[in-house]
This record gives sequence, structure tokens and C-alpha cells, in this order.
Amino acid sequence: MAVASGILPKETHQLIVSVTILSLLVTPLMLRHAGQIGIWIARLTGRNGAASGESTARARYDVVVFGFGPAGRETVAALQSDSRSIAVIDLNRQNIETARAMGLSAYLGDGTQPDVLEHISFATAPLVFITIPDKRASALIVSQVRSESAAAHIIARARSDRDMKALEQAGANTVISDEHSAALAFRNAVKNWPA
Repeated sequence: MAVASGILPKETHQLIVSVTILSLLVTPLMLRHAGQIGIWIARLTGRNGAASGESTARARYDVVVFGFGPAGRETVAALQSDSRSIAVIDLNRQNIETARAMGLSAYLGDGTQPDVLEHISFATAPLVFITIPDKRASALIVSQVRSESAAAHIIARARSDRDMKALEQAGANTVISDEHSAALAFRNAVKNWPA
């Protein structure tokens, strides 16, 4: 209508339509990779992986937990009674706020990125938990932590029994399989079922 009445040139109309279609195609991809895109933008703008106000010195902790979803929270809950210093690394800002509200040191960032790992000294963290469900990211974190500390005891989560081998080869001392844990829970449920 605007083109037919001469208000909008045909070339401008084509440009607007093209940009609209392109944005419809690109948006789902950007949403899927939002965390990685955020880290890339942070690098371009000169921000490191730490939240504002955090020290860039390497902090020392007794325990480092990658991922603060349900598995990470349960892990921390089991550890807090031991009065150990605990750090949490997670991509989700809400998870980080929850961790900080619990009195934990928490870092917002992608644990697979070396600039995020630079904030923590793994040489003094004898216990490292990797609770995230992504096998590639977990294997990369295991490998990077292991390269910094041969002494750290790394406990990693695997989604399936098939994924366990990759984490062990990357350097995990202990690998916990979601499939195996579910199988044990089902077996216990069957044993406790009234006959």
C-alpha cells in the first residue's frame, strides 16, 4: 500500500521485508546459543567472564561446583555442613543469585571458557564437581581442570552410561551416570513396593 501510493520506495520496501525475514530465521539460532554469544560479546567489549565488582585474582576454594541446577544444588547441600569453602560456576544468572543468597562464591560464566576458569585456582581445590548434563562441555571442563591440577579429585555427571568413558578419558576420577542412578532408584522403588 505504501509502495503503491509512492510513500515508500520499492527498494526500501524490499529491504524491510528482507531484514524481517532474516530476523525471523536468525532469532531461534541466537536464542539457542545465547550464552555463547554473550561470552563472545563480552570478549569483544573487553569484559572478562566475571560479574562486575569481582576480583580478577585467582580465588582459592576447597570445592568447585560447575552447574547449579538440581544436581549442583544437592551436591552443595551435602557439602555445606562440612564448612568447606565452595565456589559455583553457572551460565544462569538466577542460579548464581540463588548461590550467592546461600552464602556461596558464585561466578556467572561458561565453565568451558578458559577466561572464566582463570578466576579460580584449581591447584588448591581438591574436589571438583561437574554437574552439568552436556557431555561435550563436561569433558572439556574435566580436561581443562585436569590440565591445571593433577591432584584435584574430579567427579563428573554423565547423562548415559555411554558418555562415562569420554569423561574418564578426559581425566575424571569418578563419573556418575544419570541412567545408572535412575536404574538404582527404580530398583529401590520396586523393593519397597508393598507386596
